[in-house]
Amino acid sequence: MFMLFLLASYDPIATAKYYQFFKPGPKGGEAGGFKIDILTGPVERLREIGVKADSRRAHPVPKIEFHAHPLDEALTLEEHLKSVVIESSGRQGEVFLPHPFSFIMMKLFALRDRQDDPEKDYGRHHALDIYTIVAMMTSREWEESLQLAEKYKHSSKAQEAAGIVKEMFKDELSPGVIRLRESKYYKPSFQLVECLRALKDLFKID
Repeated sequence: MFMLFLLASYDPIATAKYYQFFKPGPKGGEAGGFKIDILTGPVERLREIGVKADSRRAHPVPKIEFHAHPLDEALTLEEHLKSVVIESSGRQGEVFLPHPFSFIMMKLFALRDRQDDPEKDYGRHHALDIYTIVAMMTSREWEESLQLAEKYKHSSKAQEAAGIVKEMFKDELSPGVIRLRESKYYKPSFQLVECLRALKDLFKID
């Protein structure tokens, strides 16, 4: 597998072995290092195709040393995938990037779960990611996001995501916006009003 080849220079993280990997920075520590989380879709969907999965991890049968962490909120993980060819050390492989809507769904839940966790920087990076994803969407991706939101609007996870938007991105004083402003990467030029409006339009919140 090309992904296993790419991860050859990374070390498995002991508390999340085989689905979280870390590559130390130039001085051998966390500074300048890279962490990779291997994520996948809903548990029940994985079980339907013969993958062994629970709330923490999923792996193929027979088992190999490459697992993934299931996310039930990743309803649209396999829809509108973007193919990207990457090359490393003379080897080439094709990877598929999830649609921005899939990322927004995952990041909303991550922010909600980490907003009060000091060990996870209070979820500030998740708030920043949500803003960045919305800001970088193409017009085509936006239209596709509206279609996906409509398609899954009756699912429990999509409705939960709408509740997170309503709670955390209602206005500029809401918790999600506060966490975004606390990020060291926040800039006064960020178009917060437009971002909030886009999130509300996407999840049909007045």
